[in-house]
Amino acid sequence: MRSAPRGSFRYDFAVYDGQGRLSALLEAKRRFGTDSSWARSWHAMTAGGTEPPADVNVVLVTPDRIYAWRPGAGAAANPDWILDAVSWFEPYFQRLQIPAAEVDPHVFEAIVGLWLHDVVQGDMPADSDTQRAQGLLEALRGGEVVSRVAA
Repeated sequence: MRSAPRGSFRYDFAVYDGQGRLSALLEAKRRFGTDSSWARSWHAMTAGGTEPPADVNVVLVTPDRIYAWRPGAGAAANPDWILDAVSWFEPYFQRLQIPAAEVDPHVFEAIVGLWLHDVVQGDMPADSDTQRAQGLLEALRGGEVVSRVAA
C-alpha cells in the first residue's frame, strides 16, 4: 500500500487497476448503526464537493456496513450495494484483540486498509455478501491500493 503518489484525493484510499487507471475511491468511517439514508446523505455531501471521475466506484466503509456506488452514480443516488461488513472485518478485530465497538477511528481506517489490501489480492471469505458484491470486488481485484497521507 502506497501513500498518495498519484495526486491528492479526498478519500482515505484509492485503488488503481493494472493499467494505472483509478477504479475506486474508498472512505472509512467508524460509525455504527448506519443506514442507506445516512450513506446517501454522506455521498451527496462528498460527491457534491468534488465529483469523482465518471468511471470510478465510490465505497463508504463502516464497521458494520459497506455502501458502494457504481461508476457514474449521481450525488443523490442510493447505494448500488449495501453489504454486511461484520463477517468481513471480524477476523481483523480478533487478530488485534479489539472489540469492534471500541476501535479508535484511526485504527479502523488502518483495518480497512488491511482488508482492502486482502481484497485486491483476491483474499476474501466466501459468504452471501461476497456473491452479491462480485461486481464491486472484481473492480478492486488486482489493483494497487494508495492511501491518503494524513495532514
